[in-house]
Amino acid sequence: MEKIRLIKFGGKDSPSHEFESQLRTLIEQCDDLYPGIALWFKMKVLPDFRSKDRLAYLIKLGSVPVGATIVRRGKDAKICSLRIVPDQQGQDLGELLFAVAAIELRGQAEHVHFTAPSQLWEEKEQFFRKLGFNFAGPAGTQYRLFDQEISCGAPFEDFWRSVVRILPSIGESLSTSSTASRCNLVLSMKPAYAREVMSGRKRVEIRRRFSNKWQGSIAMLYSSRPQAAFVGELKIGKVVKKSPEEIWDEYRESVGCDRESFLAYCTGSSSVFAIHLDEIRPFRDPILGSQLEHLIEKDIRPPQSYCEVKVNTVWPAAITLSHLLRSGVQA
Repeated sequence: MEKIRLIKFGGKDSPSHEFESQLRTLIEQCDDLYPGIALWFKMKVLPDFRSKDRLAYLIKLGSVPVGATIVRRGKDAKICSLRIVPDQQGQDLGELLFAVAAIELRGQAEHVHFTAPSQLWEEKEQFFRKLGFNFAGPAGTQYRLFDQEISCGAPFEDFWRSVVRILPSIGESLSTSSTASRCNLVLSMKPAYAREVMSGRKRVEIRRRFSNKWQGSIAMLYSSRPQAAFVGELKIGKVVKKSPEEIWDEYRESVGCDRESFLAYCTGSSSVFAIHLDEIRPFRDPILGSQLEHLIEKDIRPPQSYCEVKVNTVWPAAITLSHLLRSGVQA
């Protein structure tokens, strides 16, 4: 799969005119089914982006726009529009858009609903029910020319818990793109060292225990207490195992500490690992561990040193959620 990009509109996120034009085009392509949708986008959606009453996400696959959703905020929130182009349907992109909508609505919405043609409900009923939605009856306003419009809704907490359950499968889809490579490790550091890594001044990490099997892996970096937050991602480069003296002689300018601290850490070890930290990508805003725990309703318990991201653990959902929490940055 080509590179997936998620581009957010609304509030402080104001992508370029080119992206806005691509979003508009995708929405207006439904004009044959929703007469006046172009006028709705111009007169309702664009002003509401500025007032933060609505937001939108555009999905691009490589350079091609392939999907979009528009969401209205509020206690009774609405997914106003969600579209995936026909040749990209069945690729979990719809789940991705529902997930980012849920993230944006959490903390405000009590109920969420959308309208859809009755034929779509018949075709996709299992999918919608998987997300917590139920058929609610004919819609109060009929927008479509050729098919009855029905209303579907869910208590927000039901919708949210359903999204949390599918986060690992969304992560599997995201990891096939170069934007969101599969995260194999969670690496913990003290806040001072984590800051040095994110600034680019520290390019080598020293560990007493590690393995060269992790070369090429993607790691999410956790800054331990008192910050207790995930601060960025990086790629594990070359892993070198040598005596502490040899490691110091070779990497003293890159380890981010003085000789005294280095030797104190290595006391009792005949050899240590020098881990090259490549492709460092700081998060625009750190993601608190407590925030992720609250959202997925599970304890995360970051490792003291590092841990592997394994299936059937809390980590696939937590890491996917961290990608989506910062999805607007990828423009």
